[in-house]
Amino acid sequence: PSPPPAPAPPSLPPSVLSTLRGAMDLTARSASGGSGDASTAAEAADLWDSILSLPPSSSSSSSSSNSATAAAVTSPPPQRPPLLPDGILAVSYALRGAALSRAGRDADAVASYSSVLDDQSLRRLLAADSLRDASTGRAGALQRLMRYREAEEAFRECADASMTMAMEMSEGGKGEATGGEKAASSAADGSIYRAATCALRTFDDDHNGEGAGEGAARRRGMEMLEDHARRRGWVLDDLDDWDGEVAGMTGALRWLSATGTDRKHDDEMTLALLRRGSRGGKGSPLYSWLYELAYASAEHQTDLPPSSTPLSFLKEERSDGESFLRLASVNQSPFDEAHLIHLDDKVLLHRLLRNSSLRADHLDGCRDDSAVHFFPEGFVLPDDASSFREYVSSSGSGALHDDDDDHDDGKAAWILKKRSGYGGHGCRVVTTAQALRHCARMENDPPVKSKEKEESVLCQRLVGEPPLLVDGRKFSMRVYVVYFPPARFGFDDGHGARVFLSSEGLAKLALAPYDASATPGEGGDADAVFLSDAYMTNSGRGKGGGSEDADADVAATSQLTFGQLRDELAASGAARDWDGIWSDVEEAVRETVQRYRALVSAAAAPCASERQPPRTPAIPKIMGFDFLLAGSASDDNNNNSSAAVRTFLLEVNRFPGLEPRSDEDAAVKRRVVGEAWRLARRLAGLDEMGEKEDMWLKPLDIS
Repeated sequence: PSPPPAPAPPSLPPSVLSTLRGAMDLTARSASGGSGDASTAAEAADLWDSILSLPPSSSSSSSSSNSATAAAVTSPPPQRPPLLPDGILAVSYALRGAALSRAGRDADAVASYSSVLDDQSLRRLLAADSLRDASTGRAGALQRLMRYREAEEAFRECADASMTMAMEMSEGGKGEATGGEKAASSAADGSIYRAATCALRTFDDDHNGEGAGEGAARRRGMEMLEDHARRRGWVLDDLDDWDGEVAGMTGALRWLSATGTDRKHDDEMTLALLRRGSRGGKGSPLYSWLYELAYASAEHQTDLPPSSTPLSFLKEERSDGESFLRLASVNQSPFDEAHLIHLDDKVLLHRLLRNSSLRADHLDGCRDDSAVHFFPEGFVLPDDASSFREYVSSSGSGALHDDDDDHDDGKAAWILKKRSGYGGHGCRVVTTAQALRHCARMENDPPVKSKEKEESVLCQRLVGEPPLLVDGRKFSMRVYVVYFPPARFGFDDGHGARVFLSSEGLAKLALAPYDASATPGEGGDADAVFLSDAYMTNSGRGKGGGSEDADADVAATSQLTFGQLRDELAASGAARDWDGIWSDVEEAVRETVQRYRALVSAAAAPCASERQPPRTPAIPKIMGFDFLLAGSASDDNNNNSSAAVRTFLLEVNRFPGLEPRSDEDAAVKRRVVGEAWRLARRLAGLDEMGEKEDMWLKPLDIS
């Protein structure tokens, strides 16, 4: 129903109107081009906070590191300020949510979106397109927070609302679909695709009952896609009306789910759906690849033409790089293993490597807990609160040194990490005293039971003191790892899990110089921002790629290739053992993947009685393993390092940013992506490996 006429809004002071215009302009600017500008988004969020009379979302409008002073648990929904008219209030909460998401503050974005979406008196004041944007914005934030079941439901609600809107417009029209009806229908298509994607990223931990695990997720995804097709009036005999991505995913699930006598699902219709997906919009390399695999495995002849290889998206490169970005986007594929959340989720990765919540039989053949020396000590709060206090009491609070007996010198000693986050967002550098106070707060106000998974925090030791520095700044090594899960194609026996390590990668530098004497919080927010910028080495911080101001484009210039890093280390006057460093990297990746594969195998055991497992596609999964190097900053008289370099694994990124930020950055990412797809074709038996071909991606034995 249409809302009643709203009373005339009270006149607002010119200063408030000016701030509103500024916040709207910054929010729009943060959304323009690529993935947006995180620091501009943070500045916009601060302005929205001032408009809504809220504490600032960030501690400085000049830095995207606003998470440094954020609470490490999900913030409660903001309270309604008493002065703003409801119409302006509704739009402000929605746009604040958009700005927070682009700044990497998804948990706070969910709270801001919910302030308008869950308040019916405010929700009805949003225009249809603004309501749709806010709803999909909240669902997307939940997806990035890895709260996949909640995100699935939120996207389904978005699809239902958009379909209802489209049908209402159709009933009131005169035959020809209007622009508004087409926009609503397209939004419904996109939302149901993302809902199915989230469904495929969930799994049943207990595997109770029929169809638990991967098979159940695929069936749930298929059911929602088929239901959506019925509501849209799509028929299999005429695929031209189908949305390309929905058609492609429907065909992929039909092909991947075909088992036993059902292998004949590789029929003309399955192939036609995949081909529609490969040709939808500007073309999808994901569905081009699945079409090629399905075409090769078809048990009967087909009149459909063969597909172009995904590698053609590299050969057909456009001046704006759009073709490469479409190929790189396959890394966001809905069909990677759902269990990869155990690497992406910082709490689950800690438990995987420290073996604090896994049964011993899950890790048969892996090293014991004490051998995982490459992953920092840490505690999951509030669950490990008692163990954390005992550790502090027995070992002191300084940096990770065997001879450290300092109990609280006010120096940074720990980092609080949310389960999810990118670009350093969701992390906070603290002293031991601050970590203990945070632990006490979480015990006194524990997370809501239903959201305990999302709100647990990893309290992890700062390692690598003193760290190796480049130009006075800390750096981390982004090592690209290409993972192929065990693959079954139908036309080939497939292969076991395969792992390849790229010999070239990127060293990411912190924005601010490293200062061992800096202390968290002495100068309030400004000190917190400085510490965050000095300790965090993510390239998503600061200005993003694409800035016209070269001096402002800090993120693009704050990284080096591994070749440049080796030169920098050599020029420092210390003889660094790169071969030794790389050996440590290989060991850490091998151990991590072995533990992950052991966990997946144990989880799949209850389903092992299936007569014939479903297909698994050979889609390369490019992950980013981030390492930090530590060692003595001083050299002896022979100009050699007086202490061995130590290598620590910091985190694993399931969806590393593959969008180029600079020429050197682009060269590394383009080659890694290209080689990953060449390996995919060879593993699928579609191409032969050249005997003397020089590849960055080297196989890593995980047996």
